[in-house]
Amino acid sequence: MLRILRGLDSRALPCGCLVWVYETYASETVAIIDATGTTCGDRTHRVDSHVELPQLALASKGYPPSTIPTSNR
Repeated sequence: MLRILRGLDSRALPCGCLVWVYETYASETVAIIDATGTTCGDRTHRVDSHVELPQLALASKGYPPSTIPTSNR
């Protein structure tokens, strides 16, 4: 089960889909489709599905790992 710690960013893909980038409790960065574009022809783009974003684009934002203490970590 994917447990999301916090939202980091949102982006629009070239196809028109809206993607949110999140940090998980495991300190991983994931991108999840929030809304599909009306002209998107990619059948793999479904709401709540994961998408791969270039790691360079994610790393360029420079988000540090979370320092929020949790009891479930």
